[in-house]
Amino acid sequence: MKTVRIVSLLFLAALAIDAARVAAQQTGSPASGPPPVTDPLAKELERCKALNEKAASDPSCEDAYKNSRERFFQPPPAYQSPPPHVDTNVPEPKLIKPDQTGSK
Repeated sequence: MKTVRIVSLLFLAALAIDAARVAAQQTGSPASGPPPVTDPLAKELERCKALNEKAASDPSCEDAYKNSRERFFQPPPAYQSPPPHVDTNVPEPKLIKPDQTGSK
């Protein structure tokens, strides 16, 4: 019975600590929002998003959508593996031949 009480208290303590952590994160800095957008294409896409249906007939939005698609579907650069790392401080392994007599 004593073990059950100890385990219960530990569980409740963990819940209290987690609740305090979540509350501290929520009351952190109220002005903290998403970081400012510095990419010009992202700024234009945000503007077009705010236009809603009018964005379909806006030429600058059409260009932004086209550039966004090109950027998204651009193939990744060719992968180049890093050169192998050879540690010169490690001695060469010595090969041991298996016992030819069959005894252990």
